[in-house]
Amino acid sequence: MMKKFNNKKIILIFSVALLCICGFYVAGRVSAENEADIDPNTNKNASEIGKSDGTVALAPIGKDETVYVNLNSDGTVSQMNVVNHFLSQETGIYRDYGKYENVINLTNEVIPDLGEDFVEWEINNSSEDFYYQGQLQNGELPWNFKIDYQLEGRAVKAEDLAGAVGKLVITLSTEENKKADAYFRDNYMMQITVGLNMQTAKLLSAPGAVVMVAGHTKTLAFTCLPKAANTFVITAEVEDFEMESIDIAMMKAELSAYLDVEEMTTGFESLSGGMEELTDGTGQLKDGLSELSGGLTSLAEGLNQVSNGTPQLSEGMKQYQAGLDRFAKGLTSLETGSGQMKAGLQDFTGNGEQLLSGYQEIDAGFASLLSMKEEILAAANGMILSSDPQMVILGQSILAQMEGLDHLKSGLNTLNNNLELYVKGIEQASGQYQALDAGIAALPDGFTELSKGYLGLLEGNETIYSAVNELSKGLTDISTATADIPDQIEQLAVGQAAIKDGIDRAGNEIKEMAGAVSQPGVSQPVSFAAPGKAIPNSVQFVLRTPAIKTVSEQSETILKDEAKESFWDKLIELFR
Repeated sequence: MMKKFNNKKIILIFSVALLCICGFYVAGRVSAENEADIDPNTNKNASEIGKSDGTVALAPIGKDETVYVNLNSDGTVSQMNVVNHFLSQETGIYRDYGKYENVINLTNEVIPDLGEDFVEWEINNSSEDFYYQGQLQNGELPWNFKIDYQLEGRAVKAEDLAGAVGKLVITLSTEENKKADAYFRDNYMMQITVGLNMQTAKLLSAPGAVVMVAGHTKTLAFTCLPKAANTFVITAEVEDFEMESIDIAMMKAELSAYLDVEEMTTGFESLSGGMEELTDGTGQLKDGLSELSGGLTSLAEGLNQVSNGTPQLSEGMKQYQAGLDRFAKGLTSLETGSGQMKAGLQDFTGNGEQLLSGYQEIDAGFASLLSMKEEILAAANGMILSSDPQMVILGQSILAQMEGLDHLKSGLNTLNNNLELYVKGIEQASGQYQALDAGIAALPDGFTELSKGYLGLLEGNETIYSAVNELSKGLTDISTATADIPDQIEQLAVGQAAIKDGIDRAGNEIKEMAGAVSQPGVSQPVSFAAPGKAIPNSVQFVLRTPAIKTVSEQSETILKDEAKESFWDKLIELFR
């Protein structure tokens, strides 16, 4: 009876088997091409072939190892099987090495002869690819694995996830296994593939994965370089969850065949130089920001002084405004008084001319009187000689008056001259004062404009005061903020220096990884089954975890041919 396999499983197993067969074929070709280079007298790790005379000779044959590893759901090793392949070129006894608990012939019905650490096969057919499987007693893989599952934030076992619903997080961690042979740790890379059925799982995130879609399956591929430790996290929303096995393949990393190491090295050196220049520029930026911070501090202090003086200026302007108001009230009185003074000057100008005319008439009368001075003096002297005392007194009085009239006439002349000049001055003053009065009359209107402009100046000062306060606060904040920037830039420079060191280390590691394949004693493959005894052409690893299936899926069976298992059936059994 045969167990029933669904199409996906058959395709997956067939793909793995095809990959292995292709690898065996290439390895066999390499073995045949290198056959002449192996010294049968010194190659004590080769398989043995029996001669017809009963003696045993070392045969320079090629061998390939494929290590099939069944992992538990948590990533620990459950079982290891090695499929060995070599080309039986002649009839004879072939010896291979390895400590196996169980050996299965995958090619024919020949039963092996088992020793403590070797397996011998008596083969009668020549030029035939021969395969056999051996279960290893122990072995250390290049990496250790740990797989954790969380459903809705709770840790769960893989076997409890079949049919699950909710947010599922799968965390797969890898770390270098220090117990493994250095050849595998230093030279092997790894690819991990996880297949999600898009009908039962919606992928939310898978950082670092290369995503491929085929049919209903979304395959996530993660790659690990030699000795690298990684943590891969897959987050998906699942419903009626199922998942095929997690497959892991390990193979030798021939980086020099895919990478231009010289070009990459040059690129890393250029990148390192660029990071060095960037670090120097960051240091200059730090110095510049330190100076800027100091300047901003000084500017903020100056603005604070301006801000502190602005209230005093504002108060003084208010007092000046009050004075302007008082001056405006005085202008009204000044305008009234000026008008009265103007009217008075105009009146005085008219009256002055009349006064001058009157004084001039008096002066003319005095002149007429004085023109008869001689006759009056003669008459007065005659009266003095009179015997009549009254006449004598009258004559004396006339003489005294005539003397006073001379003085009065002289004063009147002076008065008339000065009065004429005064009247003319008043007339000029009156004409000029009209212009002054017009200016005084215009003062209120001009003062109104002055007052409006001053009010605008006062309001502008208030606005400036407010703006200066805000600017001062802003500059203070900027100064405080920029004061911390140099320290932060220093941390940035430290980080940049660390990046440069990382770039330098990465460049050196790439050189070492790429050069490892050509180093003496390292390029020659090491047997995983029997290190130091068998020397294979190639070694590869295929690892798999159990699939997560519902009960109905696990119980599904079909007929199986009981008569004889084919090579493919035996290969499939490796992962049962």
